[in-house]
Amino acid sequence: MILTFEEMREMTQGAEEVFGEGTHISFARFHRAERELYEKTELRNKISACAAVQLVFRTDADALALKIKLTCLASSRSFFMVDVFENNAFLGSVGNIDENERQIYQSFSLGEFEKSFALGKGDKTVRIVLPWTSAVEISELSLEGATYAEAVKRSKKMLAYGDSITQGYDAVHPSNAYIVKLADALDAEVIDKAMGGEIFFPPLSEIRSHMTPDYITVAYGANDWVARTPDTFRANCRAFYSNLAKLYPRAKIFAITPIWRKDYGEDRPFGSFFDIERIIKEETADLPNVTVIEGFDLVPHDSAYFADVCLHPNDEGFAHYAENLTKAIRAHL
Repeated sequence: MILTFEEMREMTQGAEEVFGEGTHISFARFHRAERELYEKTELRNKISACAAVQLVFRTDADALALKIKLTCLASSRSFFMVDVFENNAFLGSVGNIDENERQIYQSFSLGEFEKSFALGKGDKTVRIVLPWTSAVEISELSLEGATYAEAVKRSKKMLAYGDSITQGYDAVHPSNAYIVKLADALDAEVIDKAMGGEIFFPPLSEIRSHMTPDYITVAYGANDWVARTPDTFRANCRAFYSNLAKLYPRAKIFAITPIWRKDYGEDRPFGSFFDIERIIKEETADLPNVTVIEGFDLVPHDSAYFADVCLHPNDEGFAHYAENLTKAIRAHL
């Protein structure tokens, strides 16, 4: 059984729009109005990343074969990986990097990739997690021995806003990015609106998603600390959360303050790193559907948990981030 575009479209989670025909499908986590907002900015390529996009379906297939085409880089990293799961058990990956690779800042080959995966007997849930680093097209997804394949839906819906860490930098496996693990733990379909280098950008929060979310996470501040003044940060922070609170009055909005970073004690024109958290708390205090989650201790204060030893968690760091954030959020549900 070779899945059609329409069948894969039904299985897709985490995309505002999908495109394709025949056996081909590609994905957009930002819809047209959002893409137009970034067309003339330095972040325009990053909007095409497939961060947190997944295909989730039930089938009785004995095996699956996946053909992937990397259509463009959508981050400052050239590696990409697509993870495949059966009943939440990791089967393997297809991509241009070895699964145990840690030298992620080198250049990796681009192009087309394919791989087959043996599945167990009987009915099972298959999950395919696409890369946060790049835009990809599924050229063909075939299921050997299948009599059916049907989409699986989540019980909740979620939007995630943020910078490079929420986009997924620097998880080797996209399924290890904290926002993917958090959404799985909450049984939520998540559309990841994060981009490396982003700050609080109020125009983005003025545009309504096609999704009506139950939960929203917002995790900015690390780049604002480097690039903004306190007054500008305060105004942008306030506007961003106010916009979301008005657009989605029934959603639970979680304001996640920045995680530990090795250089947090340095002097910056902005002021103390902890001023970021203080201002976020002050500017959201009167918004009834916004809850602040203190991020500083969500990842251990140890460079071993950071791919660049300073800022971006590695897969192990993301495991801590996701586990601790899930506990913190569940306490408010």
